[in-house]
Amino acid sequence: MKDSTKNEEIGKVIWHSLNELGESHFYDVRFKRGVVRNIPKSELITVHEQQHSHEVTEDDTEDDTEDLDDIGLDIEKDAAKL
Repeated sequence: MKDSTKNEEIGKVIWHSLNELGESHFYDVRFKRGVVRNIPKSELITVHEQQHSHEVTEDDTEDDTEDLDDIGLDIEKDAAKL
């Protein structure tokens, strides 16, 4: 995805929100400059799309977010602060 609000740098989505309707509205994207979190969908331009699905269960109480500290990134920024 490209960040349409900055310099249109291409990055890779590493996390996305997911509501009850299966819609994603916020993304964490890894750019060369680091990870930018909570970017609204409206501020991104899709350049390559790959679909996947999430299984819904009644007892799905486990947190599905990935621990980004475990993948060795030194720079993390919140999109709201840019």
